[in-house]
Formats: sequence, C-alpha cells, structure tokens
Amino acid sequence: MKIINCPNCKGRMVVKRLYCNKCDISLEGNFLADKFGYLEEEILIFIEKFILAEGNIKTLEKELNISYPTVKAKINKMVTAVKDIKVKEEAMKKQTIQKEKDNKAREDRVKEIIRKK
Repeated sequence: MKIINCPNCKGRMVVKRLYCNKCDISLEGNFLADKFGYLEEEILIFIEKFILAEGNIKTLEKELNISYPTVKAKINKMVTAVKDIKVKEEAMKKQTIQKEKDNKAREDRVKEIIRKK
C-alpha cells in the first residue's frame, strides 16, 4: 500500500499501529514509515531503473529512450525528493522529542500536585 501525505494539510502521515497476522500481536505508537514510501510513483520507478542500470547514465538513456539532459534532470528530481524527505523526517523527530518532553513535564506536574495533597 502506498503511503500518502495527509489529504487535508499535506503533512506527512505517521503509522500509528503495526499488526502481525501470524502472531496476532499489535503495537501502537508513532512509527515513521520507510522514507521511500513517501516518494511519488514516477520517482520510485526511476530509482529502480537507476539501481538496475548501476547508476550508468548511458544505460538509462538507452533504456528510457531519453537524452542525457533528461536523465540528469530526473536524477536531480530524485535527489531533491530524497533530501526533502530527510528534512521533513528531521523536523518530525524534533517535534516528537518536544512532545515527549512536554508530556513528561505534564506528568511531573501532576505527580507534584498529587504528592502535595
């Protein structure tokens, strides 16, 4: 199944639940999906062809029947997409860390209030 961005805000979707059919076990939480799952289908297809061509641009030109500048443009698009995902991933990690800190601070305040009673 293709992982997509939020249809409402276009933000990156997060996996909340993992399930094993074999063991009937579930894990719930916030899980980052494989970063390549967030790439457009066109870029994924190009990455596959790029890998199978072992990065050889001449091979890609022949296989895709496109010019050198077009291959380079596709490579640049692929690199930009992966870099964008990396930036978003780092921002999401920072946001998750901050939420954990905020939750811990809240828990500590509640414990302090309970202890004072």
